[in-house]
Amino acid sequence: MNPRPHEKSTRVLSELAKVFGVDVNSFDEDKWSAAITAAGAIDTVVDVDHNYNSGYYFEQVINGNSMPYMTDEEANFIRSTYEGLSDTSKKHWQTAASKLGAFALRRLQATDIDEYLGVIVEESPLMANVLSIENDDSRHDHLQRKSYNTWMHPMIKSMFMFDTLTDVIKDYNEGNMSIPVTPKIVGKLGWCAVNEMVHLVRISPPSVFPIFLTRSVTKIREKTSKEGFWSSQFLRKNSLNM
Repeated sequence: MNPRPHEKSTRVLSELAKVFGVDVNSFDEDKWSAAITAAGAIDTVVDVDHNYNSGYYFEQVINGNSMPYMTDEEANFIRSTYEGLSDTSKKHWQTAASKLGAFALRRLQATDIDEYLGVIVEESPLMANVLSIENDDSRHDHLQRKSYNTWMHPMIKSMFMFDTLTDVIKDYNEGNMSIPVTPKIVGKLGWCAVNEMVHLVRISPPSVFPIFLTRSVTKIREKTSKEGFWSSQFLRKNSLNM
């Protein structure tokens, strides 16, 4: 497939890995691209269709079928990439796919913001594992790959927290969050997101931040240019109050 799906996000992950000294190869990039494509389709089934049987759809793709929000070409790409994964990585993908729906349902059923955040904290390592790169002691850059994979965990956790903050009103409006959105809730999410980012800054090589900044600006432009974005930032079910 040329170009790969989610080429921009794949390129960012490649640039970040190179900061750690990883000798990025084409399969690393295929793995990132396939993982992001699969996760995006499954997330859409869960968040838009409110179908929480996420593992079923991943198994459909792996077994030679397609699924909603995914083209046949993308399904073939994901399947061929999956077949080249190590047994450990295959297990990571299976585990994450099988639990995505359950995590979404737990977030929907959460009765307070601490419970809601707890689900996110539990979910983020699974995605970090999915986006890790293949590694074993025989590789000339295995130490660099190990460092990058370790760093992915706090990076993904930080990204999850910021996505939760920026999407909180949208998630509530679309029925993916039951806790009413109030200034107190937004403040708690903002504090957690900033706290995770501060931790990430402390443990990250300085070279990663220009990459983050460039991608963040691009992502904000992409998100705000989508039809209906601004209307989604206003509460429809309740007013914003304490």
